Amino acid sequence: MNSASFAMATDDRTLIHDDDDRTLLMPAPGGQPTLVMPRPAASRVGRPSAGVELQRLVAGINPLLGAASVLLALVAQLRATTSHADPLALRRQLLERVAEFEALAGANGVPRPQVTAARYLLCSFLDETIAGTPWGAGGAWAERNLLQEFHEERWGGDKAFELLERLGEDPKINADLLELFYVCLALGFEGRYHGRPDGRARLDAIAARVLEVVRPAGAQHASRTLAVQWQGVATRGHRDRTAMPLWVLCSVAAGLLLGLFLWLNARLDEQARPVFRQIHAVPAALRVERTQAAAQPRLAPLLRDDVAQRRVELREEALRSLLTLPADTLFAAGSARVLPAQQALLARIAQALNAQPGQIVVIGHTDDAPVASLQFPSNWHLSRERAQAVMAALVQHGVRSDRLRAEGRAEVEPLAPNASPAQRALNRRIEIELRPPRP
Repeated sequence: MNSASFAMATDDRTLIHDDDDRTLLMPAPGGQPTLVMPRPAASRVGRPSAGVELQRLVAGINPLLGAASVLLALVAQLRATTSHADPLALRRQLLERVAEFEALAGANGVPRPQVTAARYLLCSFLDETIAGTPWGAGGAWAERNLLQEFHEERWGGDKAFELLERLGEDPKINADLLELFYVCLALGFEGRYHGRPDGRARLDAIAARVLEVVRPAGAQHASRTLAVQWQGVATRGHRDRTAMPLWVLCSVAAGLLLGLFLWLNARLDEQARPVFRQIHAVPAALRVERTQAAAQPRLAPLLRDDVAQRRVELREEALRSLLTLPADTLFAAGSARVLPAQQALLARIAQALNAQPGQIVVIGHTDDAPVASLQFPSNWHLSRERAQAVMAALVQHGVRSDRLRAEGRAEVEPLAPNASPAQRALNRRIEIELRPPRP
């Protein structure tokens, strides 16, 4: 961390930055806090009312997400690349985009400490993404990355989650930052948990907790407001024979609250969907090049029969091998549980992957038909859960977990227009990408 002195604040929960705007957090007295995200129902003095919170949840995309959409879009594009012709030029472009993010967020009224915190998170995420590519693991990028340019730190994997701990201490004040952090987790940010045996499970638990905080807060506040003094004051010696039984009132209240939660859930997904689509709509000037080299056989020898029977499609290139499996054969409709009949196929795929070195990315795709349920609020959740289910099956069949990563892309990368049932089925798929180490 930069050695510059911290500016003191009356509230230790406030994000602090130093005079040159590089230092991110002021540690709490007595050491670092543990990751305890408080329940939204916990009352704090000075917090917005339930009505204000409800308006915030459904009014639209928060200004940090809007300002960060281009940078978030680059994550998905950069991760999919196997080479880049000019990493130094890309770094200059990214530095400009980060500066544009700061200016836009500031113009949208985001306080400077929150802009600085968001910048730290975004730089850490972009650096982690580029470090995971064959062309970004060394060379000029490794010598000076984005985090060094803005914060004089080489790696933000630990401090980013310390930031999350601090944000969780006051989720209403930090709601926009928490939503941005959730999007980064959903897009694959791992930080300190990268490569850990329990890393995926820990990240899933953290993401679920953050989502629990930022989504249903309005519903829980409404629940508390509706419950105040519902029964009234009984008159001494008089029994109200016209009152409905308690279980009826509880059932009605539960139904109303469930309806409110589902409505909030749908509205939040409706407002977030454009951001996720923007993630894959990168300006042409920032698109990175893909290598179109001759294919090298890696997985084909062990999967020849499955490819011939069209149980799986295989495309092998010089710097990657891509397996594509129809989601309709792997899962029941609307489910993320792998069908037992497909375990044998996944076992053969695991055997082929174990015969080759390199990192493996499991990617879930859906069609554009909306899905909305308590289990899967959106296609993004469904595609990610399906990718994680396939990843878990590969681990069960012997693939090391530190080689694997799961991503959900929803409907944003279709193979065909969603104009017919056959085309929709083509777009519902699981891709398994093997990225061997570069020679």
